[in-house]
Amino acid sequence: MTPGTSFSWCRHRDKEFTQFFSKEGNLVFCNDVQRLKKCFDIEYDPSEWRLFIDSSKTSLKAVLLHSGNSFSSLPLGHSVHSEENYNDLSMILEKMNY
Repeated sequence: MTPGTSFSWCRHRDKEFTQFFSKEGNLVFCNDVQRLKKCFDIEYDPSEWRLFIDSSKTSLKAVLLHSGNSFSSLPLGHSVHSEENYNDLSMILEKMNY
C-alpha cells in the first residue's frame, strides 16, 4: 500500500453487532438473539437450530448451530473464567433468555 492509503472500513466491522451483546462480570452474552438473527436475514425454525455449549477448565462458550450447516454459528455467550457446572450453565442460559 502506498503511504496515506486508508482502509478503515474493516477496522470497526463489529460495531453494528455490539448492541446485541452485554458484559456482566466475566460473561459476555447476546442480549437479543432474535434481532441478531434478523441482522443476518436468518429465518428461525427451532427444529433446525441447536444450542451448543463448550467448556474447558478455564472457559465456557455457547453458540447456536444450524443443523444443516447452511448458516455459520451464532455466538451467544463467552466467559474465560467459567467452567461447565450447573451454576455457570444456568447463568449463561438465564442471561441469554434461552
